[in-house]
Amino acid sequence: MARAKSAKHAKDNGEKEDHLAKIIVHAAFDLHKEAGPGLLESVYEVLLADMLREQNLAVERQKPIPINFLSEEKI
Repeated sequence: MARAKSAKHAKDNGEKEDHLAKIIVHAAFDLHKEAGPGLLESVYEVLLADMLREQNLAVERQKPIPINFLSEEKI
């Protein structure tokens, strides 16, 4: 029974990810259509984040993540 539950959970997560991906791709397409080419990447980032928030998605921009490189932590 645990396997069946796990498989269903994975399927549910996959469906949620597909739905989320469709929202993001659709927003990015609409942004490109409305704003057109030539803006700075940072401008597209701000606009896309706003569009996704309008879809009631939680958005974090440029969130720092710690990395280890040559045994030293970099941020």
